[in-house]
Amino acid sequence: MTTNASAIQTITDLANLHPTKEALREFRKKYSLDSELDSSAAKYGKNEDERLLFFRDLAQRLWTDVGDAGGLDILHHLLFLSGWPGANVGIDWRRQRIIYRPQSTLEAAFYALLTHNHLAKRCANPDCAAPFFIAERVDERYCSTRCKRIGRLANKREWMREARRKG
Repeated sequence: MTTNASAIQTITDLANLHPTKEALREFRKKYSLDSELDSSAAKYGKNEDERLLFFRDLAQRLWTDVGDAGGLDILHHLLFLSGWPGANVGIDWRRQRIIYRPQSTLEAAFYALLTHNHLAKRCANPDCAAPFFIAERVDERYCSTRCKRIGRLANKREWMREARRKG
């Protein structure tokens, strides 16, 4: 199916998806989601664009280490109750655990968000064009070196203003 890195990239791109026709079409084309957004997913919207925006909004709702109850209920249904019962759950006897096998690109993406929710961050730069990212460390605040530079510059300016006031 998909690798963990590609699932992380998918969920990050989904959360940062802009609601323009062009961006939606490009996203569906890049990730081959037309079959996942067909009429079988009609409960999530009237057409493919509405369904894709529904999943984008769901990703943004869940993009914290807390999540919200309504979003978690939808995620539970998406990961465990859609499709053939039990088809996506298996047993790894050697490691003594239950494993999850995503059946689609969207399932893999949301499962990656679930397993990396402690690293799911929102960029501290308020003007960032793609603020949702999966950090490498828990204490990261910025999505890129560019945003980090902007943040440091803003902090320096604020420090200088305070220093001038004091005097």
